[in-house]
Amino acid sequence: MCVDDNKKRHQKHTLHKTAAVAAMATSQPPAAAQPPPVFYSISINQTKDRATCATKDGYTVFRSPTLDVETTERRVLTSDPGPGGVVRLACRLDSSNIFAVVGTRRSGKFTENCMVMWDDRMSRSPCTVEYAAPIVGLRMAHNRILIATKNCVGMHRIEQQHLSSEMRKNTWDNPYGACDLVYVSNGSGDDDERRSVAAFPSPTRGEVIICSRPDRPEQQDVARGGKSSSSSSSSSSKAPPRSVKQTYDIRVPAHKSDIRVIALSPRGNLVATCSKKGTVVRLFETLEGKCIRQFRVTFDAQNTHIYDMQFSVDGTFLVVSTSHAGGSVHVFATPTEPKSTMLGWATSFVTDYFNEDGAVESVYLETCKVGPFVCWLDSDNQAMNVVSFSGKSMKVYPKTPLATTVASQKAPGGTSAVSPPATPKPAESKAVPVPPPRGN
Repeated sequence: MCVDDNKKRHQKHTLHKTAAVAAMATSQPPAAAQPPPVFYSISINQTKDRATCATKDGYTVFRSPTLDVETTERRVLTSDPGPGGVVRLACRLDSSNIFAVVGTRRSGKFTENCMVMWDDRMSRSPCTVEYAAPIVGLRMAHNRILIATKNCVGMHRIEQQHLSSEMRKNTWDNPYGACDLVYVSNGSGDDDERRSVAAFPSPTRGEVIICSRPDRPEQQDVARGGKSSSSSSSSSSKAPPRSVKQTYDIRVPAHKSDIRVIALSPRGNLVATCSKKGTVVRLFETLEGKCIRQFRVTFDAQNTHIYDMQFSVDGTFLVVSTSHAGGSVHVFATPTEPKSTMLGWATSFVTDYFNEDGAVESVYLETCKVGPFVCWLDSDNQAMNVVSFSGKSMKVYPKTPLATTVASQKAPGGTSAVSPPATPKPAESKAVPVPPPRGN
């Protein structure tokens, strides 16, 4: 009898406690809804003088170095009447009037599976390209466009009124749309080098494919690891050295986890990669795929995401935009040769440590409350341009010129000194107002 009474009292107490907790939960005010982003994507062209931002109904273009609005919002969705949707991706072909646009509608022209070429001057679409899966990445350079879905990339050549497919390859899961494309034009006559260089994830986790496509179709193909054309099996029979004038695809084992961001230098000779872990950035040369340097961003892998990476116009610096410490920008000097450590016997961990560099400049933007953002250097490497997805933009001026900082960090013998991640420095910034898109 006593045991049953105790059970009843315990059940009654539990019911009252549960009801009280439920009442407290219902009486609390609901969490404030996050406002929709002003920009859905931010794309920087190869010459680093234009930033194309996808808005709700179209796109807006900013001009560097002043960060003023060159093109007010073009409401391209109004050209194809349909319910809802936004422009999720927008990219500009150099400084021309041609744009690539991807929307989010379920039907019509501006769907998430369709890339729409848009003529800004004529306000019309000359052609479109459809994929089986949603498009998550776009890059344009000179006469080619690179399109990335979650498990595939395709390269198309831009003709007068249509696009011709040149390449399509499978990739590892790529929800971030990691890819990059640059056009290289050097020399004249027989020494003229005109080619497109692309980089994107391979079908293997953490691996990157680097593709070079010359403009001259008669140049031969070269596959990494291919056999020599000579029938001789002697050790002296080797494949000829790879040339930048040839078509080649190479695979680079860059990271152990998924690739998040890929950036190519304007000359196409360097590629920077980072994984979703976000602690280090690795630098490779694109002709043979050799690792030149490893840059340390942070040791905090739990609270750091790398938003974007941009090379300077001359390729001497790499700007990394991260979420570390509430938003930070790290600038690294980009050498073209690996360090001479004289540790050929050492393990890979030791060689990675001695081949690692810290930032030559770090700016923390926590007080600015910009949220996710993209940052790039002016053509003279004297100021940084910051544009956030929340619509804020600003100029950030380092206290010490970057060239002076690099010279002061040179160690005896001509190699860069190994340094830990930089400590926070105050940012001298000038805010530039950004007009919100129409319709928001």
